[in-house]
Amino acid sequence: MAAQQLATRTARAPPEPEFVLRGHSHAVTALRFLDEQRLVSGDVGGHCLLWNLATRRPVQNWAAAPLGVLELHAHAGGLLTQTRDGRIRLWDLENLAEPTTTLATNSFFFARCATVGHSEDYAAPPLPSIPKETTRPAKKAESGIGAQLASDDDEEEEVSMPPAKRWCDHVGHARHLVLAPTEPPEATLLWDTRQSQPALKLAPDAGDRTLVRKGDASVLGNAMAMRLWLPREQPSSKPPLALVGHENGRILAWDLAMPVPQICAKTPRDSFSSPNVALDVNEEGTLLFAGGVEATAKAFRVEPGLLKPHGSLEVTCASINELDQHPGVGQLALRGDGKVIASAGWDYRVRLFATKSLRRLAVLRYHDASVNALDWSSDLLATGSKDTKVAVWRLAF
Repeated sequence: MAAQQLATRTARAPPEPEFVLRGHSHAVTALRFLDEQRLVSGDVGGHCLLWNLATRRPVQNWAAAPLGVLELHAHAGGLLTQTRDGRIRLWDLENLAEPTTTLATNSFFFARCATVGHSEDYAAPPLPSIPKETTRPAKKAESGIGAQLASDDDEEEEVSMPPAKRWCDHVGHARHLVLAPTEPPEATLLWDTRQSQPALKLAPDAGDRTLVRKGDASVLGNAMAMRLWLPREQPSSKPPLALVGHENGRILAWDLAMPVPQICAKTPRDSFSSPNVALDVNEEGTLLFAGGVEATAKAFRVEPGLLKPHGSLEVTCASINELDQHPGVGQLALRGDGKVIASAGWDYRVRLFATKSLRRLAVLRYHDASVNALDWSSDLLATGSKDTKVAVWRLAF
């Protein structure tokens, strides 16, 4: 009987980290797997470390910016860093002396940028044919040499207008797109990092007036979280989406297939009562997870015209004991297979949920301060915390 009870307790014991990486002297704020053997971490002091997970040692350590690192992405064969100085920088990992490209977002707060996460370009339907423009010939001279040289053809000429160039017309765009915060703070920019200027500006006041009336952008507040979704299967009946969570708790979905991007869906007004700071969307673009400065994160079905409430996730413990523990999450991250989502809790815990049932699977307890960052690589989960440590977990369920 005692052996059976011990076996039961052992089976229910929460997982322990497979190993812990110690190299930062400041709070860890961003993580990104480049593959199963390499992980990049960034901290609030602006430093980045590239880790070899086989040796569990850093192989590169560099100052990415004078201010803190907000986000990291594998990007076009290199690395993208977003930092608190309002800059996005692209790095060649073989030569980290200087960034290869620097983009000015003019955003100096905490919103993290987003990339596509795969390399399948969006096959946009062709634009409607543009009517030909009619031009009249220049007025002929009535006499003299001008009259002698003038053409006898007085008919009007038709000139075809060249089609407008769209962000999705550039081959290879999926590998180079970045959705980033900007000014005014309720707006976002879509960049193709091969270009010096943004491809699109998504400003709520310029969107669908039936969803966000003119003048209501200030009610939305800052864009606090964002995700960029492009369908993998092409051609697709679903448009590419920019999903943006705002300071007042609303989430807006932008249809990027339109010649002028339009707000195509939104969450109900009472979904959140505080800022939305964490988003993730599944590969099919059908299920959105969102969390913020609240004890509960929520799931939404992505449907035409509506982000429909689908359920909730308890992401904070019932009793907050430590002095600097707070309700809410710093980040949400779906595993690659879409079956599990992890939450980075400000109560020092990481929680795992099944995305189909929304059932809690496990609570990971290791960190001694708020968990700020998460990333998956297959069944490996990396977690980064204000305690300066990075824990790596192997979670085969």
